[in-house]
Formats: sequence, structure tokens, C-alpha cells
Amino acid sequence: YTVMWTGDNSGSLDWIRWHIPTVTGSGLSAQNGATGDVEGIYGGDEITYVRDLQWKCFTPFMMIIDNWSDHEKKPFSYGDPYTTHNRAALKLKSRLMPYLYTYAWESHMTGVPVQRALVFEFPEDPNTWTEVGPDAKTTHQFMSGESFLVAPVFEDTDTWSVYLPDGAWTDFASGGVYDGGQTITGYDVSDFKLPVLVKEGSIIPMYPEAYYENRVQRRPRDPLQVDVYPQSTEATEFTLFEDDGLTYQFRENQFNKTRFTSDAVTEPGTIRLTVDGGMEGDGYEGMPQERNYHFTVHSDRKPTTVTWASAPDAMNPLREIADTDGLQESVEGWSYDPEMGGVI
Repeated sequence: YTVMWTGDNSGSLDWIRWHIPTVTGSGLSAQNGATGDVEGIYGGDEITYVRDLQWKCFTPFMMIIDNWSDHEKKPFSYGDPYTTHNRAALKLKSRLMPYLYTYAWESHMTGVPVQRALVFEFPEDPNTWTEVGPDAKTTHQFMSGESFLVAPVFEDTDTWSVYLPDGAWTDFASGGVYDGGQTITGYDVSDFKLPVLVKEGSIIPMYPEAYYENRVQRRPRDPLQVDVYPQSTEATEFTLFEDDGLTYQFRENQFNKTRFTSDAVTEPGTIRLTVDGGMEGDGYEGMPQERNYHFTVHSDRKPTTVTWASAPDAMNPLREIADTDGLQESVEGWSYDPEMGGVI
């Protein structure tokens, strides 16, 4: 009973429109693993493939059924530019695995799905209550975990509309910041851009890109990138769950939890990040014995100093490096990039 499959459907953009509330609604019934074939089992075209694959990369499950249609349905079947867009979506899916896997663990423990209706996360917002008609603002949007608001595109168009609940929201692709409590119209979705907004306060762990070596897929877990969107009103946290990804040994406490906290409130003008790397669990087979971290902290101001400490009384200044390329070649340090709205 792991996955609920939506059947032998013929793919189209309108088919995507129907599937978004279908999968979201299944989640409201505690069915975490609902999905349908990418681009359908029949029909479809190159635009449907890209648009369908994109939003499903923010869900826990997706599948491709090939050789049932009059054309192949592999991510590279249509050639470029579609192959490039599909590759980007799949690489992002791979990088987001620690985030999505943590919420899959939560679903296993509680029944709360990964793909969530906005009414589930924002029940106090009346704009999330209506499913059909002119007042239905969020029927075709969903939350992936608590951080990502995804608004899949299901028309052949260059602009889209997205409703944002209260709060500050950062565009995951551009870094632009929007105030919530409004509908954003004219959102640019040309060249297969996908509307994905990140809620203020989010902490998103990501693995390095997977790659192939000697025809074997490698999925490195080090360094861990932690994408942080500090909240101005309260401290926030995210507890990462990891196990071997293969067995049921997590039932025997063979897992590890790492807690990240972001606090931009306690000390004005300071963003404090904390990491508790062995918060819970006995570890698991294949677990990194030590780990490097690459934090990306969204801030419209360049910091004067950046320090790290293994204990409160052992502050160590990090060296400022001119640009991100130089930072990648250094063991430790920091840089500030004014692009993407500003990132430390």
C-alpha cells in the first residue's frame, strides 16, 4: 500500500491540472504516496513532459511508464531544450532528497503527507478554503513540506498567477522577495520556469548533485548544503532525518537526526545558526563519520564578520573571500553575493 497510482491516463496540460488536486486531496486522507505517470501512460508531448516532471520533483514519488505510447517517454526522448530542463528537474530532486526524505519519515510516523494542501498549512487563511469557482485561489497549488509553495504550470503560457498566504516569500530561483496576503500576477514562467516560493524561516538541507561513475550512480552526502531563510520575528528550526535508505534498520534506532536552528531575533543585527549533529539515533551503515557544511544564508545585507564556534567561548573568525568561486576552492571562509536578493 505504499503508492496510490492514478491509472492509465492520457497525458496533456489539462491532465496535469486535474492531477494536482487529485494528489493533494489524497494527502488530506493520509495517503502520502499518490502519483501518476509522468506525461501519462498514453498521449502527451514535450511540453507536458517537462511541466509534469517539474512539479512531481517536489513530491515524494513519481514514475515513468514507457513503451505504452506511440513514442518513448524517457526524460531525454524529445531532445533539447527539453532534455536540459528535465535534467535540471531531476538533479534538483536528487539534491532535495534529505529534505523530502525527512518529511517522508514524518509521514510514516504521523500520517501528515509531504504534498500538502494550503488549507492544511494555512487553515486560518480563508483564501485557502474554497476548492472550485472564482474564489478558489489555491486548488492548483500545494506545499511541499513546510517550506516550498509550488504552483505548477498547466497551460502553454509565459505568465502565471500565484497566491501567497501571509508572511514573506522568497523566489527559489531568482531570490526575489514577495509579501504574502496577495495574488502575484504576471509571474514569468517563460522558458519553463516553475513558480516555487520559499516560506520565511525555512531551513532546507540539500545533498551535492548525484553523478555516475563507471555506470554506477553515486549519491554523496557530504558536503551538506543548508539553505537558510532567516525569519525576523522568531527563531526557526529543522530536524534532518537520515538512515541507510535501503533497509528497515531505522526500527532498531539505526538512524541519525541533525537539528539546525536559525535565530535572527535574540541578538539584533546577528544571524545565529546552530547545528546539533547527533541529536538522536545510533547512526546507520554508510553514515559519514564527519561532515562539511556549506551554508547559504539569504540576507539583503552583507555581514561585517562571520564566526564559528564549537563552544560558546571559542569563537573563530572566518576569512572573507572575494567571490563564490574562490570560496569553493577554500576549506573554510565566507563570501557575499549580492545576486539572488543577497546570499551569505
